[in-house]
Formats: sequence, C-alpha cells, structure tokens
Amino acid sequence: MEELYAIISELTKKYTGGDSTSVPYEVAEQLAEAVCYCIDEIWDHHGGLVPGNQEVRGVYEAGRQKVLHKVVEGQQLYSEIMKDFDAYGNRTLRETITDGMPKFFLYYDADYNPQDHLLTLDYPILQPLEELRGIDRILAYLTCIDLEQRFMKSFPRQYVLNVVRNYHQSYPVLIVNLPAILLRNLLAHLLLRHPLWKMELTSDDYENLAELIQRQGRDNLELTLYYHLQTLTDPSKQLFQYLKSALPDIAAEFTNGAQHTCLERMV
Repeated sequence: MEELYAIISELTKKYTGGDSTSVPYEVAEQLAEAVCYCIDEIWDHHGGLVPGNQEVRGVYEAGRQKVLHKVVEGQQLYSEIMKDFDAYGNRTLRETITDGMPKFFLYYDADYNPQDHLLTLDYPILQPLEELRGIDRILAYLTCIDLEQRFMKSFPRQYVLNVVRNYHQSYPVLIVNLPAILLRNLLAHLLLRHPLWKMELTSDDYENLAELIQRQGRDNLELTLYYHLQTLTDPSKQLFQYLKSALPDIAAEFTNGAQHTCLERMV
C-alpha cells in the first residue's frame, strides 16, 4: 500500500507541475482512480490492490503503457471505420461517431484521468458496456460499431434504407440500433422462407408468420432464430457473437406480436 500511495503522490506532484502534493479532494480521488485504472489493466481484480509479491510500480507502468497502446489501437480502428462509414441517415449514429468520437481522442487524458471515457455514447449498441471505463469502453464500443458497419454493408445500401424506413418514417431522429431493425426484418423473411429482396409483406404473410411463431413457442423460436443468424453471419464468428445478443429480445417481440396480432409494427 505504501508504494501505491507513493505513486499517487508522485502523480499528484506532476499534475501540479511540481509545485505541491496538495490538491482538492475531487482531484486527489481522480488521480488515485487513474493509478488504480492502470493497475487494473494488468490485474483483473477489484479495489485497486495487487498481490503482495508483485511490485506495484512495475504493474502501474505496464498498465499505463497498455492504456497508451489501446489509445493508438482505438485511433487506428476509428480511422478504418471512417474510411467507409455510413450512418444511413440516422442522426444519433452520425453525431456519436463523426462528431463525438474525434473529441474523445482529442481530449482523452491517459496520464491523469484514463478512467474517463468522456462521451455519453448516445447511439445504442447491442453489447452492454456499463462495466467498462475509459479507453476500454471506447475501444469496445468502436469494435461493435465496426461489426455493425460490416453487417449493414453486406446488403445493398438502398435495401438497408428501405428496411429502416419501413420500420419507422422518423427513424432518422430515433435513438435506435439500426442492425437490430435490419436483423428483425431478415429473420422474419427467413422464417417465412421468403427471398430477402421481397420487401413488402402482405396481410397473409403476417398471418402465416404469426401462426408459425405461435406454433414454435418462445424457446423453440429463439433456437430457430439462432440457426438462421448463423447462415446470415457465416463465416464471421465475431459478428455472430455480437448479433446473437439481440435474439432474446427479437424472439420475445415476435412472440408478443404474434399473440396480439401486431407483427406488422415490428417487421
């Protein structure tokens, strides 16, 4: 613990330009969290403590270098995403990625506040990131955005636009996950054994879909969707694992829609 306090004291002195080791409580707490965040990059634990037989300073320095490496990795991933980025007209997605993300890399403080991810990340993704902070959260978020972009770009742009427009005419201003909308539509077509290019479903299609869903039941339906998703994402296991998290909600929505004859509002 003494070595940990010594590192925090040294960081505090650097923060004040060498003038003092006395700072407001909020700043002291921030700097202590900064040190613990870097240590946590090396050790998977809680509370900011490391095993007694390990040199804390070495762990901290290794963690700090790992943070800096992740920043570079995040910048490279973001650059790759932006080469062909498409928000498909959705304002929240565009503002989060094209407007907000550059500000993160501009203002991120890897030395004194690496635990702060700065952005609210308003565009919703399918993977929960609440347990992640700082560059870890941003890097995970960008990885999800990259997977989403790859998935949507595997279909013609106009096809994706038609699907999201059919979902809701006001989709440009909605805070919604676009691949989830697209996936819901694709899975409905696969359940009906319809070609994907057949955009409009008839009243008979919705009746058949409702009957099929009710006949399978909630659990069997999710299993069926699971196998259909495999065909859609093959051979990308990473994309499959990401989109798989949407299946429980889609199965529940389909089941509820079939029971209350409102599937046309979902697909």
